[in-house]
Amino acid sequence: MNRASPPLILMPAMTDANRWTEILTEHRDWLRTVIRARLFDLHASEDLLQDVAIAVLAQDNRPTEQEHIAPWLYRITLRKIINYQRFQGRQKNLLRRYGRLRQHAETDDAEQGEALHWLMQREQAAELRTALAKLSQGDREMLMLKYTHQWSYAQIASSLGVSPKTIEYRLLRARKSLRAELTRVSGEVCHD
Repeated sequence: MNRASPPLILMPAMTDANRWTEILTEHRDWLRTVIRARLFDLHASEDLLQDVAIAVLAQDNRPTEQEHIAPWLYRITLRKIINYQRFQGRQKNLLRRYGRLRQHAETDDAEQGEALHWLMQREQAAELRTALAKLSQGDREMLMLKYTHQWSYAQIASSLGVSPKTIEYRLLRARKSLRAELTRVSGEVCHD
């Protein structure tokens, strides 16, 4: 009796685009943090992250070695951030006017007790944003990766393509700078 063997089911091979989609998914959180550290705009970070993904998939010269992927993604992300910042520079006045109108509308809607609590939170957040804005972009990135994602020195170093000792030194310097800026900003607010 001649039995027919079951049909052979072949799984499609993973395409290069699928592989890079998985790599981008793996690196998405820290890339988003890098973008947010430089832009301070949560909505724009998602759009910019998509632009990074499109740029990565459009590249022909993608790295093949694992240790080169994160620094390569970092460089592409920086290029996209710079282009976005140029665009934002052209629309700066419009955004300022919108921010002032929004601030007035939020203040009018708040009740007196809630308004004080809201105002204190806004002042503290504004002081922190002002202090962070005074730091270098690299210092902001490292602080946000360290304290929003709880990354180790080794993880940050691997992603930025530097040694863990360099990250340790830079984070120490960044924390000192942030403390000094917060003290200065708080002092300016108290004297106004």
